[in-house]
Amino acid sequence: MLQNGYVVWSGASLIDGSPIVLILTGFVLPSSNRRTGRQIQSWILQQEFVPTEAAKKGLDSGTCGDCALKMTNLGTCYVNMLPINNVYRKTYT
Repeated sequence: MLQNGYVVWSGASLIDGSPIVLILTGFVLPSSNRRTGRQIQSWILQQEFVPTEAAKKGLDSGTCGDCALKMTNLGTCYVNMLPINNVYRKTYT
């Protein structure tokens, strides 16, 4: 049976060596974003932490590097963590 999301790569971040994962979604259910439509979505996430937890605790260096907009820095990051949390939870729970 076709799944909506697949882990297509996991390994060490080139930024800090922490474990990260590449997940592709949209194989069954397309994005609700009208601009992207039926395109496959790619997500690069910290493998060991729920994304909001990683962002709040500063454990997101493997994906966000030393970005000045991180929650632990200025806290003005434009990335909406809720969809990312959903992708993480559907993959790891």
